[in-house]
Amino acid sequence: MISVSVLSCAAPRKARATRAQAAPGRIAPFFFTRSGKKVIGFGSQAMPLPINDWLSIPDDRLEVRFSRSGGPGGQNVNKVSSRAEVFLNLEGWNELPWYAREKLEAREGKRISREGVLRMVCQDSRDQATNRETCLEKLVALIRECLERPPPRHATKPSRASRQRRVAAKRHRSDIKRMRTGAGET
Repeated sequence: MISVSVLSCAAPRKARATRAQAAPGRIAPFFFTRSGKKVIGFGSQAMPLPINDWLSIPDDRLEVRFSRSGGPGGQNVNKVSSRAEVFLNLEGWNELPWYAREKLEAREGKRISREGVLRMVCQDSRDQATNRETCLEKLVALIRECLERPPPRHATKPSRASRQRRVAAKRHRSDIKRMRTGAGET
């Protein structure tokens, strides 16, 4: 689970509590401003999404949209926008190393638009916040995978026994062909 700092959920009255206060460590699907207004989404106080110790996705690079998900689900599907789409703008994101960008474009080229925007979709759950959290987790896992460099390949030599087997097989094949032509019968 991604630990993202939760937005300012200070309620104007003590009786009012948000989901973020009820479930610490989860991303709040909404929060209340000091004036008591309910705000949906990240708002202006969102924190960058951490990838590892030295890399995080800035808030201005991420965009989250919600829509109605398809598939079975009865009336809930028709009235709740629970499907989450996360868009990550890769253009101009200079903190991402070149090798990770190349690996990301090679692996996920179909998800990246011409403008350089990576799109992740999640509609596994009936809950909007869970889908958003799952989508962000998938995005972080994908970028972490792309940051891993493959281990360098060390050139190896064939062993003495394998060279001897190869030469013996060639000699055997040569003997078979020599017998076909009749050159071996003298």
